[in-house]
Amino acid sequence: GLLSNFGYRVSIAIEEQNGSRLLDIFNDLPQTTNGTYRLSNLRYGQQLTIGVRLQLPPWNDHQEIMRVRLTWDSQEEQNRQELNQSLTLPVKEQKEINSMDRDEEVAEQLILLLSNRERRRAIAYLDSGDVQSAAASLDITDSRLSAMPQSPSILRERQLLADKKRLLRLNRNLSRKHMYYESLRSSVNVY
Repeated sequence: GLLSNFGYRVSIAIEEQNGSRLLDIFNDLPQTTNGTYRLSNLRYGQQLTIGVRLQLPPWNDHQEIMRVRLTWDSQEEQNRQELNQSLTLPVKEQKEINSMDRDEEVAEQLILLLSNRERRRAIAYLDSGDVQSAAASLDITDSRLSAMPQSPSILRERQLLADKKRLLRLNRNLSRKHMYYESLRSSVNVY
């Protein structure tokens, strides 16, 4: 509960560097008035996953691609707290990039974030009265998840989707309500 929180009014700034462009934040985070993105409270032991898509120009080896600044208020400190990190990547030949193995942990986090986005799309369909498209959206998401290694996180997400699809047939409003609450939780909290 509240005792595990150590950061309040949390925001993250993602600054493009050296010609890189931020194309998407898969979490669909709300923006603050100053252009940063609002996050939930920071808690001890809780991992926070943010998925981004970048467009990269040709660059030099280990050149900075982006800077990330996490800021929060703390009960222990008077001043706003800040953590800064930079992302750099080595230059690799296309042949070497093509032969790289997919990082399954990253792929899993990405598919879970995309699943959450699709959940919000299903909610929009329900809001417009299109139950069939909402169900199809959930089916597409489950199909994508079924192609992944069936880790506990993927299995949990598939079970949540199956529950919502079943509930959608029985009580569309309750299904929408549950999807909405799940989308709020998993926007910044990948299971």
